[in-house]
Amino acid sequence: MAGTMTSGRAPRGVEEKSRWRFFPLAVILGLFFVALVNTYMIVNALRTFPGESGTVNGYELSNDYNRILNAQQAQAALGWKVVLFGKNGYLAVRMSDRDGQPMSGLTLTAKASRPVGPLSETVLSFQTDGAGRWISTRPLDLGQWLVDVRTSAPGRDYVVTRRVIIR
Repeated sequence: MAGTMTSGRAPRGVEEKSRWRFFPLAVILGLFFVALVNTYMIVNALRTFPGESGTVNGYELSNDYNRILNAQQAQAALGWKVVLFGKNGYLAVRMSDRDGQPMSGLTLTAKASRPVGPLSETVLSFQTDGAGRWISTRPLDLGQWLVDVRTSAPGRDYVVTRRVIIR
């Protein structure tokens, strides 16, 4: 057969099929896997959800939140500065007013808890040293503590939470 040109390709039925034909299937399986994992996470989250935070409905919860915001604004208006630090195994609190002057005539109480590990709370009371500093009456174990300090003065309350390391 002179003059007949051949392209060198195999006939159409014998041609090797491309692997790209599986791409749509891979995309569908990938999306199915993502949906399966998301469904597992949602079901697990709903099953372990502890419930509402002690309120009957969202309206009461929002009212409590507004009360917290109002208390924070009132505290910010006072301009008090509170510094917590560890001193020889005891918790020390230094308070100053808006002008940086040491404060006196306040009543302090605190609740210290470990931020990590088993839940343990320690209630602390304080003695003042007269220079705007208060030292806890009992020592804290060494390590990191999350401390809620409540300060009371005539007609004013101040609450602050700080993380403190006792060395």
